Amino acid sequence: MSEPQIRAVFDSADICLELMINHFDDLIRQAQQGATCTTEQIARWIKEREKLITARSTMALNDKALIEWVNTTYGTIVQAILQRQLLH
Repeated sequence: MSEPQIRAVFDSADICLELMINHFDDLIRQAQQGATCTTEQIARWIKEREKLITARSTMALNDKALIEWVNTTYGTIVQAILQRQLLH
């Protein structure tokens, strides 16, 4: 892969992490404002959010495994979230 391609894949993973962190922030905020959910669900969201924050803070341009995991795990989820936001 060329340097620009590596950078593009890295940037994609970074954007996925940012959007997923924001998504979990929104879910947690809605729960705190009275949305119907269990404390276990909120705890899972907080744990997942913390995992994503850690991944984002440690991700490096040459960390192919982490970048691939992020893009594979969250790429389609982020696309679905963005599509849903565009429809609203």
